[in-house]
Amino acid sequence: MGKIVVRRADGEVIKIDENEALGELRKIRDKEKRNRKKPSKRPKGKRPSNNNGPKRPNNNKDPRDHRREEPAKMTKRPKGKRKKPQKPWKKRIKKIAVFILVFLIAASAFAYYQVNQIFAKMNTVDFPKGDSELGISSYVNDYYRKENKYIKNYALFGVDSRGKENGRTDSLMVCSVNSKTGEITLTSILRDSYIKIAQVGDEDYGFDKINAAHSFGGPIMTVKTLNENFDLNIHDYAEVNFKAVADIVDALGGITVNVKEDEIDNLNKYIRENNRLLKGAKSKELTKAGNQNLDGKQALSYCRIRYAGNGDYQRTARQRIVLGKIYSKLKSSSLLTQKKALESVLPYITTSMSSNDMWPIIMAYLKGDGGPKSKSLTKNDLMKSGTINGGWCLIFDTLKENVQYLHKIIYGTDYTVSPTVEQRNTEYENKTLYTTKYAIDSKVYTK
Repeated sequence: MGKIVVRRADGEVIKIDENEALGELRKIRDKEKRNRKKPSKRPKGKRPSNNNGPKRPNNNKDPRDHRREEPAKMTKRPKGKRKKPQKPWKKRIKKIAVFILVFLIAASAFAYYQVNQIFAKMNTVDFPKGDSELGISSYVNDYYRKENKYIKNYALFGVDSRGKENGRTDSLMVCSVNSKTGEITLTSILRDSYIKIAQVGDEDYGFDKINAAHSFGGPIMTVKTLNENFDLNIHDYAEVNFKAVADIVDALGGITVNVKEDEIDNLNKYIRENNRLLKGAKSKELTKAGNQNLDGKQALSYCRIRYAGNGDYQRTARQRIVLGKIYSKLKSSSLLTQKKALESVLPYITTSMSSNDMWPIIMAYLKGDGGPKSKSLTKNDLMKSGTINGGWCLIFDTLKENVQYLHKIIYGTDYTVSPTVEQRNTEYENKTLYTTKYAIDSKVYTK
């Protein structure tokens, strides 16, 4: 064999035999084998855990093998029914329902605010609310709490817009609101009814026409007179200037009324008077009887007719007819028209109620389906009139019977009068000389 050239570790280049070079390589390889560390044998028994530090990542590991490396932990299944995953369409329905609910709440809050703003246009005055101040007996309160807790009574006064009535009420009604059924009943107390006026303060006015109570002591005395004489529990009142009738009828575009032949002359007389006293366009006089669309001034004139038909009985009936027509027209009108009509009339109303106090009436109004149901309960053949102390009056046969009759109208049940009315009835019989059966007339607005 020949020689080969190699470089030594110190850098020197030498020539050696090929066999000699192979021998040197074998020696180096054998030395490396001897110096190589032999692996230690694993002792028998449990394999020790490797918790001495973080594991060194294995870059050669297949990422798909992670499930084999760490087996899933076993968890106990909760007791009860297994909750099924919601379907997508059910989730959408739930979201829509939540949105609708939020929308309805917001709309209701807005409507509540708007209604309160509208009714804030009324003239609200301070008024006593105590039972003793308003002549409400414990007998009456106990009776109504048990028997008729859904019905609340209000006093309604109509005042002449011309201001020539010396402070007396031109119209007097009891408005009964049934919050359960939505029924509203208007009952007229004839203004010339001879009655004992309630005492407010030191002065005792004794017996007089019931409409005189307003001139003697205002709304407080009138409400107290109603409560003491008729066993009522009225806490609130509303006083309406008759001009409001003209304005609300005009805002509604008129009302249809069946005018009788014997009413035309008196109606036209009041139309001429209202044209002179009230602002706005002049209203035409009527030339024929029958169903006619009356504007505001014509409707107000119709309410004021006195000398046609059966006097004051027929007059109060006309007033309730007009109120019924307004009620029906208002219910059938758009919300915008209703808002406009209410805004036209509310400034002419003076009341003891705040806008919040009006909600029982508003809810009853919303419950009704719009059509007023009317009935005449006047016993014309049993009515008589007389003159007492030089003044024309309507005199009851007995106060007791009239109180029972009134409660039948409002509550539809028989009624046993209070000891106060029993005593008042005896005083009344001793005071009067002429008799009449009933001085009450009524109209019911119902579903």
